[in-house]
Amino acid sequence: MEFTSVVFLFFVFPLFLITYYFSPLKLKNLVILFFSFIMLFWGTPRLFLYFLGCAFLNYIAGFLILKFQNVKFATVFKLIVIFLILAFVYILLCFL
Repeated sequence: MEFTSVVFLFFVFPLFLITYYFSPLKLKNLVILFFSFIMLFWGTPRLFLYFLGCAFLNYIAGFLILKFQNVKFATVFKLIVIFLILAFVYILLCFL
């Protein structure tokens, strides 16, 4: 979906704004995430699972980096995460 399409301008964007501004503070990030995934699925449905996997990998990696930041193997873990993210980027380039 393009940001200048009629469906986006008159349906998705107003629905997003209404949902975002009337949602509680704790749910605002989830509203943004949900509508982002809707936009990704609408634009490239064949890569939707890829984007979902990347988001999940980055969320888990960020959580684990925060949890183990004072441990000796934190640098090794960060390098492993960077390698995994680069692997996901390589897989994406193979699909395009």
